[in-house]
Amino acid sequence: MPHRWPSLNSFNDLKNKLRLVFFDGPFFIKRYNKKTDDLSITQKAYTMNMLVRHKGAGIMRQLLIIIALIIIMAFTAIFVFRPAAPDVDNIAQNTSIGFADGDDSTQVTQDLIFPQSWQNHDTVVFEWFSHNTDIIGHDGTVTRPEKTTQVTVVLTVRVGVESRVRIFELTVKGTEGISTYLIEIYLQGIDDDVYELVEDIEEEAPVGEVIIITTERHGFVLNEMLSTSGEVVADGSLVIKVYYDRIVHTVILMDDTEVITTQHIRHEGLLDAVDVERDHHLLAGWIIAGTQDEWFDITQPITEDVMLETVWQFDYEFAYQGYYVGFEDWTGDNLETLIRARLNQGVTMQTYGDARDILQITDRDPDNADNLIVVFLGHSVPAVWDRGVTWNREHVWPQSLLGVSTNNDSRHIGADLHNLKPANPSENSRKGNKFLDNVTSTVAYAPPRDEIKGDLARMMFYMVMMYDHLELVNTIPTVYQYALLDVLLEWHLLDPVDDFERNRNEVIYHYQGNRNPFIDRPEWVEIIWGPIMINHNQSSTYHDERQAIAFFIIVTPAHEIGRRREQRHNM
Repeated sequence: MPHRWPSLNSFNDLKNKLRLVFFDGPFFIKRYNKKTDDLSITQKAYTMNMLVRHKGAGIMRQLLIIIALIIIMAFTAIFVFRPAAPDVDNIAQNTSIGFADGDDSTQVTQDLIFPQSWQNHDTVVFEWFSHNTDIIGHDGTVTRPEKTTQVTVVLTVRVGVESRVRIFELTVKGTEGISTYLIEIYLQGIDDDVYELVEDIEEEAPVGEVIIITTERHGFVLNEMLSTSGEVVADGSLVIKVYYDRIVHTVILMDDTEVITTQHIRHEGLLDAVDVERDHHLLAGWIIAGTQDEWFDITQPITEDVMLETVWQFDYEFAYQGYYVGFEDWTGDNLETLIRARLNQGVTMQTYGDARDILQITDRDPDNADNLIVVFLGHSVPAVWDRGVTWNREHVWPQSLLGVSTNNDSRHIGADLHNLKPANPSENSRKGNKFLDNVTSTVAYAPPRDEIKGDLARMMFYMVMMYDHLELVNTIPTVYQYALLDVLLEWHLLDPVDDFERNRNEVIYHYQGNRNPFIDRPEWVEIIWGPIMINHNQSSTYHDERQAIAFFIIVTPAHEIGRRREQRHNM
């Protein structure tokens, strides 16, 4: 029977299955016998021989490739990545001698600096050689001769077996015809006109040269009238006296918008003691005007013109009396709780009709007892009630946003005297239920008078403390809300409490039995609503000199005061 070889497909199939011999080790024979039972002995032998020869040749090729790669990598590491040897020519050309101030190769008066290494290369060796060691030593030491002399210095640079030489020609200035002179520096006293010697400097120059000192000094002005000049003499006896007067700096100290004092201080002088106080506050320090956190130590010497502003913190050890007895014990959120409880204690709400008579007293014109002051325009008008023709009752927090209707018999939030003001009827209509802002618009109203803006703000602060369902916001308000909180906080600082407001608070206390705490204790505004910073870059209806001055109050409570006080209001 003729010899029959397996088909290509069956042979390849067998080869793929037997290829695992080199990975399966001792399991190969077992696999081979199992998978080739259908082949003849000759086919098995032929297949085994071919596979072994093919696999052996493959392994040998792989070993040779690996060895070749190792050799290539070794040569690469040696010849490609090996750091290049320093260029001896480049080193010699770029090595320089170090000279003292005022010296160069043409005029040497002081010791020289000879470099001893090159960019931390250990293989680079420098050798310096002077042809005249009496004048320039091998180490760069200079001994000046009587006459000016040129000295040759040779640098030899060695890198391995290579070397290069560079020659330097240096001229050492002789002492012949040169003499020394002394400069004495005198500074004007800080507190008097006595000049103190603070420094003396020895210099040299050719004999006969005229010396005039014109050097400027920071913080001082040269006093040319007192300062001397002179001609250098051979015996070195010339003394030049230089006098400097101190520049006078201007220091302006501000508390809010008011100038506490202006001091004129000589350069490096100290400020005179400043006596500044604020009720229930402690002075935390001073900052440079126009900044928010650039603190200035007024105990340090003054070296420039500067404007400073006070920074206050609340005095938590203050003992409250009268209406607020016991408030010194508040902690955390308890301040708001204490205020609200106190405001609602002992209240005798008058009727809305009663307000027609009471407002004639609360807002009486201090210069005319028969008149009262209408809130927005500030006009003095007859106080007698004439059914709202001359003046009417204005709800500063609009009645529509209080969520109540009010008639003359009402004794509720709509009749609260702290929220009512006499107003010009047409101006009252112009305000309507608009919220308060610095600019009048279709939804906002800007009071024409700056003098009552703080009053209005503190009235609104009272309302949210008295009635816990009310809220001040910074958006267009809805019922139980009013705005703008940020603007009201700004107004509170810009328009402090005045006597008219204090008198009004006393009258309302007499009739209604509670007080506006933010008139009595303005500091509580900052404690509850947080540090208030006024940004005068924003548009404002304030146009007086106060706009040029930024000021703020920092409140640093001993305890956390809750969410609202944590807010920072930037205006």
